[in-house]
Amino acid sequence: MIRQLSVLVFAGLLSATVGCGGEKSDMGEVTGVITLDGQPAPDLQVTFSPQAGRPSTGVTDAAGKYELFYIRDERGALPGAHTVSVTTVAQSSPDPGPAQFVEKIPAKYNVKTKLTADVKQGANTIDFQLDSK
Repeated sequence: MIRQLSVLVFAGLLSATVGCGGEKSDMGEVTGVITLDGQPAPDLQVTFSPQAGRPSTGVTDAAGKYELFYIRDERGALPGAHTVSVTTVAQSSPDPGPAQFVEKIPAKYNVKTKLTADVKQGANTIDFQLDSK
C-alpha cells in the first residue's frame, strides 16, 4: 500500500514538473541600436510599453546597442504594438547630496514620445535614429 502511494505521488510530481517547463516563451526577442544625431547613444534606458501587460526595458552600451528584458532574466517583450520611450540613465555621483541629473534626450522621445514599435514572436531588430533638436 505504501509502495503504491509512493508511486502515485512520484507520478503526480513528475507530471507537474514536465507540464511546467517544456514550452518556449511566446515573447519576441528585441535588440537594436539607438543613435543620437548619427552617433551611438550609450547609457540610455529604452522602454517598450504594450497596450496591455508589463513593459520591457533595456540599457544601451557604448555602441548604442540594447537588448530588452521582460522580467529579470527573461529576455524580450510581449508581441504586439508598443509605445517606446528613451531616457538617460542617471549616473551615480561620488559626491554626497542631491545628484545633478541632466536629461540629454528630448522630451519627444520620452515624456511626450511618439515612438512606436511592433514586436513579433521570435527575433526582432528595432533601431532608432534620434535627433537632439
